[in-house]
Amino acid sequence: MGQLEPTDCIDCQNTLKHWIEFQLVDEQGKPLIGIPYNLMSMGNKKDIRTGVTDGEGFLREENLPPMQVILWTDAQKLADEMELRPLRTVRGPLGSKVRFDAQKQGHSYHYVKIGDLCDKAPQIESWNEEQLPNYHFPNNKFHGFRAAFVNTRYVLEICPFRAWLLLLHHQKEYSLVNAYNQGLMSVLVYANAKDNGNDETKEYSGSVFHFFKDQLLDLSRLPNQIEQKQFQPIVYDAPFRERYTRVEFIDTGKELDTQLFYVVNNKDLIISWRGTAQGQDFWTDLEFKPIQLSEKYLNKGKVHKGFWQAFMAVNNIKIESENKNEDKDKAKKINTFEDIKALATDKNVFICGHSLGGALALLHSAQLRIHNPCLYTYGMPRVLTYSAVMEINNIIHYRHVNKNDPIPTVPFERDMDNYFFQNNLDFDGYHLEAILLPMEMILPEKTKKFIENTKSKEVFLHQGKMIHFYKGRTIEENIFLLGEKYTETELYLVPSLLPGELAKEGFFPINKQPMQVEQIRTRLDLLYILDHLSGDYMEFIKKRILELCIPKHNTTYKEDKHRFENATEFENKHKQKFITGNKINSDKFKNNGNSSMLQYFLRLDQQLESTLLISENTEEGKRALNYYIMYNKD
Repeated sequence: MGQLEPTDCIDCQNTLKHWIEFQLVDEQGKPLIGIPYNLMSMGNKKDIRTGVTDGEGFLREENLPPMQVILWTDAQKLADEMELRPLRTVRGPLGSKVRFDAQKQGHSYHYVKIGDLCDKAPQIESWNEEQLPNYHFPNNKFHGFRAAFVNTRYVLEICPFRAWLLLLHHQKEYSLVNAYNQGLMSVLVYANAKDNGNDETKEYSGSVFHFFKDQLLDLSRLPNQIEQKQFQPIVYDAPFRERYTRVEFIDTGKELDTQLFYVVNNKDLIISWRGTAQGQDFWTDLEFKPIQLSEKYLNKGKVHKGFWQAFMAVNNIKIESENKNEDKDKAKKINTFEDIKALATDKNVFICGHSLGGALALLHSAQLRIHNPCLYTYGMPRVLTYSAVMEINNIIHYRHVNKNDPIPTVPFERDMDNYFFQNNLDFDGYHLEAILLPMEMILPEKTKKFIENTKSKEVFLHQGKMIHFYKGRTIEENIFLLGEKYTETELYLVPSLLPGELAKEGFFPINKQPMQVEQIRTRLDLLYILDHLSGDYMEFIKKRILELCIPKHNTTYKEDKHRFENATEFENKHKQKFITGNKINSDKFKNNGNSSMLQYFLRLDQQLESTLLISENTEEGKRALNYYIMYNKD
């Protein structure tokens, strides 16, 4: 007979009079039925109780000694079941109705992760890390749930085994949610893979890996750091197996300093290209010589030399394929573009970029056009000439311009393949274009006529449908009393939302800049460079989403819009008058904007709400918008 331990049961008749109950529920309060469990009392470790939870998620064990007990559940069964359970909208304990009800009834409430209950590590699809997911398995050990008191009912609210996914819609129609989430990815790519702009501390928060491998797996809150900026993407919860399973960050280093990342899950491939960030990028931007495209890429047309070289530099980077080499037990090395093409098969492809990143994203979309990519860009320059643009004009592309951002106005809309470039005298070619630039600003019409008489149709053009963040102003009615005063507002203009209005052809010519932006090109564009900042783009999109989704924000917006509409009507009514007392004449009104244009812009802006319909009418979209509204309502 072995030696007795201090906790071994001796007087069973007097001590085995106790019971314990557990109820296992999800965040909605719905029971977990048929979950196998093991329960061990510290009063008798040899007596392992087993069973399954009943139709209400209950398990009850009796005849226990008055010692704490430990509960384990079948790891795989629990993980598989909790993947199917959705999250509640309000994160944290204050959002738990289960907690409120349990405490009201005098039960012991606990919020637990599946790792707190699993008896071992479950099989997790496509998880190759040594450590289990930190949020769901906080200690990476399986000590079970310890209940300190018997004769008690424990209500265990179990966090679903889920992950956050970006809400994206692969469609031809414009999506405000796509604009926001793809825009945030265009900001995120300015961070590095792991460190985030701090060479001394190697700060990890906000980096590409941190966002996809930590923030999107942490269900305690919404993701909230994009690079070094505080933004909350619009996300929904999905089974953990549907998370982004591959995260690749590509950096060509000294070879033209090109960066991108791409991530993939079971249905989406997301690719984001970095814009101008360092010295080499500026040289890339300035090397605008048009060069002939390979017929393997596009049949006709020319491309900005600097952008093309920066794009093709990525093809020299080799990465590990998911397919193992038969001769060696290690992954085969393939180039980046081959890997992306393989991943794009049967996936919804989303591509994005800001500034230079937008230019590279367009080139990549042309390369992947067989996979029907959905491209959203922000402040991108011109990349291709007429013939190339016409060949890829069916690519889904929404091109955003913020106010008077000067970058989309370059390279200028003309054929820059001058005599010197054609004869490989590049220095002289750039010198000639540098001479023409100030001439065009001083004498735009004469310079334009000279260029048109000496050039072909291969002018640099934009591709894609225009989205313009327009800042308008108009004269207020109280101008007669208070002197010169203006009302300003910012409008979100998506011309494709009113396809029947012929006016858009004048204000938003196809493949060109908005008329109202192109008119200011002869001014000093540096005055408007702040309009190019990626954060400025995102702040405006975020502002409009909140105005459309949260009544408090919408009230302020409607008041501003109403005041602007009244001022526009007043200006239209009085624009022909000459008011000598205030020195205001028709030219003053004319300079503040064409009244019919402003009326058209107001009608366009009113259509923006329709771009949320696809999100509001899907189950994932409803959940994602509810999370976002709840996070931002205060």
